[in-house]
Amino acid sequence: MPRLRPYLCAALCALALTLPAAAAELRLVGAETSFYCIPPAPDSNDRPSGLACELMAEMARRVGHSGKIQLYPLARALMMAITTPGTLVAPVARIPAREKQYQWQVPILEDEFVVVTNKDARVDISSLEAVRKLALGVVRDGAGARLAEAANFDRVSLVAHDDTNARKLSVGRIDAWLSSWNGILSAQRNAGLRADALRRGVVVMRVKIYLASSPELDPALMADWRAALDAMMRDGTYERLLKKYQYELPK
Repeated sequence: MPRLRPYLCAALCALALTLPAAAAELRLVGAETSFYCIPPAPDSNDRPSGLACELMAEMARRVGHSGKIQLYPLARALMMAITTPGTLVAPVARIPAREKQYQWQVPILEDEFVVVTNKDARVDISSLEAVRKLALGVVRDGAGARLAEAANFDRVSLVAHDDTNARKLSVGRIDAWLSSWNGILSAQRNAGLRADALRRGVVVMRVKIYLASSPELDPALMADWRAALDAMMRDGTYERLLKKYQYELPK
């Protein structure tokens, strides 16, 4: 029997190599933003906060996942969802420019990408055609930037976070600002500005926001995650998290 041990070990190793990647724990990645996934304080042991990261962490807990979430800058996180097998990334807004790049695994939120300006500004933001004439702030690599590109807006100013757009708009360095409505509200709060200082204009697109993965990850393997979100909606956890972050679902 001892002579069989080397062969047994070799067979087990070969079997492990043939197991699908999904059998290992999924890698969870948060796209760092000023609202949806927020880094913990430096030198702390806290986990990332933000609505999308908290929703992902709670789903992970319910399916028996460790819940470890790695934060990366937006562009890198989005690329990891395309290129890294066995990786889930949140939040990813489902827009036409991204449709074929990802497997859209779990819809976690819904929002509107809208153009806003200062309440007292003499600026027309009632239509896409009117907005094309304006200096427009968007987040670099974000869904707003992709929507602005698709709409042929040519006076676009790119920033890393929407908090910067809030400050730039308040002092007149841009004419208008395109982002998700809830991202706008959060950025206004973070910048110490009031939401009622803004005027809403054209809705560029209503979108669903997902946990997304590379196309090879079979959606059937995510059934437990979708069931966990359904349970969170039934038991009030989902609504509690929305209230915690003052999230406004589109009407």
